[in-house]
Amino acid sequence: MKKLSLFLLLIFSQIAYAQKEIKPGDDASQYKLKIVTTEKTIKEIPIANLKDNIIIMQWWDRNCHGSKENLKSLNAYFKKYGSKISFYAVSNDPLSSIEKFKEKHDYKFEFCQDEAQLENKFFPYTAKGHTVIINRKGICLYHGSFNLNTTILDTLIVKDQLPIVSQEDP
Repeated sequence: MKKLSLFLLLIFSQIAYAQKEIKPGDDASQYKLKIVTTEKTIKEIPIANLKDNIIIMQWWDRNCHGSKENLKSLNAYFKKYGSKISFYAVSNDPLSSIEKFKEKHDYKFEFCQDEAQLENKFFPYTAKGHTVIINRKGICLYHGSFNLNTTILDTLIVKDQLPIVSQEDP
């Protein structure tokens, strides 16, 4: 009986993560962020609980120079837009590595940990620097690789949608 219970638990836990990829236009509310807390633990927050917030998630790697440069930009955008947009830096690194990185830098946005790479099932990516944008209704507007800029962020705040713009800030 114990073996059957363990088997069923394993099956149901795999079904929970067998959900489909979230594409632009899809409802992302079933997705859960794993926030690294100040107590050095992980707290799960469903996107559904963050409706009415614009969410930007940026994947990064502590060993990638380009990723670390993107975090500097993300921090600058957080300082300007942090009251209107929720910014999250997502890493596959172990919690201890993320904590060490955070201690060395004065970033104000939230860090998320995904050592098991479950996010890749929802938002498949091929490189760090991957960005996901979710609007106030919980709809995925974009997931891919591009650089954020003030035109994009200003339009997101006003219209809750993405503009068609070039990749460069004016």
